[in-house]
Amino acid sequence: MRKLSIKLHEKRPALDSIGRHLGMFVERHEVTVKHLDAFLDAVATVLTRYLPPERARVAVLELAQVAKDTYARSRPPTDAGAA
Repeated sequence: MRKLSIKLHEKRPALDSIGRHLGMFVERHEVTVKHLDAFLDAVATVLTRYLPPERARVAVLELAQVAKDTYARSRPPTDAGAA
């Protein structure tokens, strides 16, 4: 009589891999104000290299305003009437 041994792998990592592959899990990455400021600084630096100073300044101000508005819309509304 022959002896047969079967080695089984862990089930949870396999299920996690399948779920990620099928897009069942949504990974969210938080963007903080610190990240946004660093990005805007980098964009401002690049713009000043390729645009006249006044146009670069206006573009940076507009980008900052768009970022601020977008960030404000993405925040959950606060209940101002709650005490």
